[in-house]
Amino acid sequence: MSLKLGGGKSKGSTTSTETFNKTSTPVVPDWLMSTTQGLNAKVNELAGANPYDLVPGHDWLQGKAYDTAKGLGGDTKWLDDLMGASTPTVGAASLLDNLDAYQNPYRKNVTDAAMADFDFDAGKTRAQQDLDLANNSAFGGSGAALTKSATEEGLSRSRNSQLSKLLSDMFTTSAGLSGQDADRRQSASAANASLALQDRAQKASLGFGADANQRANVGAQMDIGGVLRDIATQQKQAPFDLAEWAISALGGLNPGLFIGENSQGTSSGTGTSKGKTSNWGMDVSAADIGKLIAGMG
Repeated sequence: MSLKLGGGKSKGSTTSTETFNKTSTPVVPDWLMSTTQGLNAKVNELAGANPYDLVPGHDWLQGKAYDTAKGLGGDTKWLDDLMGASTPTVGAASLLDNLDAYQNPYRKNVTDAAMADFDFDAGKTRAQQDLDLANNSAFGGSGAALTKSATEEGLSRSRNSQLSKLLSDMFTTSAGLSGQDADRRQSASAANASLALQDRAQKASLGFGADANQRANVGAQMDIGGVLRDIATQQKQAPFDLAEWAISALGGLNPGLFIGENSQGTSSGTGTSKGKTSNWGMDVSAADIGKLIAGMG
């Protein structure tokens, strides 16, 4: 147990003024400083690029396609030749065409010989008739004349009939040969006309096919050229994309986490104090009080 006894008296006033000047300097790591400076230099370099240099021209395949496209439909000589060519026709052939060329060149010799034989036989007939009439008085006078007239008429008819048959047989043979040759000529003409039409159709097919192939080539060249031009565009854009990515990546690191601060400053102040203070006190335990009282007795 302790006992505290005390007392005091104070009177006065205090005035103070303080001023503090502080200077802060960021502390940036070397790796962050060099990276930032490099990016800044790259951005300045890209910002100074000529924008027209960033747009690639047409690919050479597109230029070739353009030149080819200008010539499409221009070369129509093959079509003009086809349109200007005469239409193939089949020539008609007749057995009467040049029929004389198919007649027996020995016709006269044949007929003359045949008629000579007939005339010889006719002479024998007349001689035999004269002999018979001489031996038969019943056929004398006018009767003999009538008999001879009938004989001559029969011989003449027979002669003409035989000659006509020979000539008819010769004509039938000649007409048959001429007809066969006419059929061959007409068949050859029809075959030539068919071949000519097939040739024209093939030329037309080749002409239109070549034109279609050219148009297909133009389309393919334009498509491939467009792909190559897109690649060239991406290549020119790649430095900008890379710089944008680097800036984004650096921002994602939060550079503030790596930047420190070095602060320096000075302070000054003035103060005034005035007054009078008197204080007393005692803090003693019960044991000390007891000793004190015992000493006084």
